[in-house]
Amino acid sequence: MSHWIEDAENKSGSKSKKKSDILEKIENKKNDIKSNRLELENDYLNTIELIKQFIIRVNNLPIHERKPFDTITTKQKENKLSNLLYKFSSSRRVLKREFSSILAPFKSVHYKNSRSFFISIAREKGQILLEYKEITAKRVKYENEKKRSFPFAFFSSDKTKEPLHESFQKAIIIPLKSFDEKAILKHIDWLAFKTKTEKLTKTIF
Repeated sequence: MSHWIEDAENKSGSKSKKKSDILEKIENKKNDIKSNRLELENDYLNTIELIKQFIIRVNNLPIHERKPFDTITTKQKENKLSNLLYKFSSSRRVLKREFSSILAPFKSVHYKNSRSFFISIAREKGQILLEYKEITAKRVKYENEKKRSFPFAFFSSDKTKEPLHESFQKAIIIPLKSFDEKAILKHIDWLAFKTKTEKLTKTIF
């Protein structure tokens, strides 16, 4: 039977080895992305610019043409992988009739439906990473006295009190050359709530 000192040393050594392996994997991923970025960067940034131009055109439309969403936002997100990560997102409000109680069977419930699309350079040669996230969350009215003091209704998607009504997440890796103007327009349609998520996933995945 080994002594407790030896057991502790072995345990500590195992943790150090596991941490070292994780750091090595991260470093290898960063190197792969760096190599792929050198090859793809110009064409990739041209693709990003094309997406931005379509979004500018959408956001410049009259407000009645942009319903039910307001605008599509663009944001570059810095990270340690240096993979030129960009996020494009939009949201809308949804009003649903739901059962409440026997005395008042149905009531109108507000939901916030948000969609986000991420694009970045993948570690695989010639490939890009596409990530999708959609959340539909119930907007909860605060009932405490502090919030009642405000002269208007105050809402929040409080996840601790109300579960998400619906959520969707997906990630795929595809060749950059296949993400052409036609594919970009499909993503613009999705962000503008002109197409259902199911339709996008059938044509992209």
